[in-house]
Amino acid sequence: MANTRGGQIVLGLKEEADGTLVVHGIEDVERVERELWNLLQNRQKVSANLLSEADVVQHVIDAKRIIVVHVPRATRKQRPIYLQGDWTQVYVRVGDGDRRLDVERIRRMLADAEYDTRDQRVLPKFGLGDLNTDSIAAYRNLLRSNSPGHPWLADSDQRLLEKLGAWRHDRESGEEGLTSAGLLFFGQDTSIREAFPYYFLDYQERPDLQDPSRWLDRITPDGTWSGNLFDFFRRVIPRIKSDLKVPFELDADLVRKDETHVSEALREAVVNALIHADYDGRTSLQIVQSREGFVLRNPGMLRLSVEEIRQGGRSDCRNRTLQRMLALLGFGEQAGSGFSRILRAWREQNWVEPLISDDASGDYTLLRLSNASLSQSLPQSLSQSLSQTANSPQNLAQGLPQTSTVAGEHWSPREQVETAILELCKGRFLTVREIATALARSSKTIRQNYVTRLVADGRLELRDPDNPTIPDQAYRTAERSQ
Repeated sequence: MANTRGGQIVLGLKEEADGTLVVHGIEDVERVERELWNLLQNRQKVSANLLSEADVVQHVIDAKRIIVVHVPRATRKQRPIYLQGDWTQVYVRVGDGDRRLDVERIRRMLADAEYDTRDQRVLPKFGLGDLNTDSIAAYRNLLRSNSPGHPWLADSDQRLLEKLGAWRHDRESGEEGLTSAGLLFFGQDTSIREAFPYYFLDYQERPDLQDPSRWLDRITPDGTWSGNLFDFFRRVIPRIKSDLKVPFELDADLVRKDETHVSEALREAVVNALIHADYDGRTSLQIVQSREGFVLRNPGMLRLSVEEIRQGGRSDCRNRTLQRMLALLGFGEQAGSGFSRILRAWREQNWVEPLISDDASGDYTLLRLSNASLSQSLPQSLSQSLSQTANSPQNLAQGLPQTSTVAGEHWSPREQVETAILELCKGRFLTVREIATALARSSKTIRQNYVTRLVADGRLELRDPDNPTIPDQAYRTAERSQ
């Protein structure tokens, strides 16, 4: 859990034959808690203890005592947490089971912990001949357009690359040459794949987001262009304007002064995918566009938690040299504000909230941007209430007469709250956050007190049953409960 999103462990429950959990209780709760702390402090058992006293809490249910252990998410610098003093014994939580990582994944996790940026490494035996000169010239032209008096414009290509961080002298090792960032951003596809064997870029426009076998337009490194990140970015940005519900136009430099917040958000999403990707990973970088919206996938897990990303103001970019190269052109220049801009744009359009998550099994990050209106994803009566009483959370569920009394953090009979949730989720998938917003309660209350029980009882079904613990999991009322 610590190596993924954190979680909770409840000691004192018993699983019945039908899979339901009942309170069994712990006879000597003090002894169990003492043994737990002794185990956590033993470095031969676990590499680090992330828990504080506040993370281990005793509860009494039906006169039976249990222990609830909150496992926090380890920070990038703390990962990987490993067992038995053996750094190869690293596990991640996948669904309701644990999966041991292979050495390759562990090494990348260690690299993330050691290096703030992963793209400054000098690549031995790679040089200027591995770069695409047309890409460098196009970058220079965009820099001139964005900043006409920039002093670097007078430099030679070699000197410009040095200042950008694409060419570097490593003072510690004495090595000098092309960096990972330089090759990825300006290189030729064949050279890039020599250094990054699993490197692959993929843009698809599909008629149906869920059908990967059909596409209307596609961009991949097919030998007709350089295949580097910069040229991929230049080819994708003009295409994402098609089928937008909020149209915009791009000038020759891919920018317009009065562009909409939606177009800015989409460009920010593409930039984020490029600069946060782990190019040593096995998963391709993919951008899929359809009438339903966009899905962006980049290799590598999130460096910050979903909560930290949504809050904004913090940045932990995996490829900071790439980030700087794009920022000089005016793209994604405000670190830590990218997702906040995306949220703002989608909320202005009253679209379904953007969802960001990572997948420990596949080792990738997903950003889902649906352009469906909230009125299409929520019951009509509720969506009207959302738009009419946005500043009054207590009235958000007024559109549901039989459940309006449950809105707010006051006490309501469990049956009434459960009925309200089932009514909200009838015929549509909603996240815990969306349910909590509708009923003006906290996400924690909705998840722990109601959704978990409704799922266990078979009254709610999961959108992604194979990955029940993903942050953007959504729930729909099961047919037998409607």
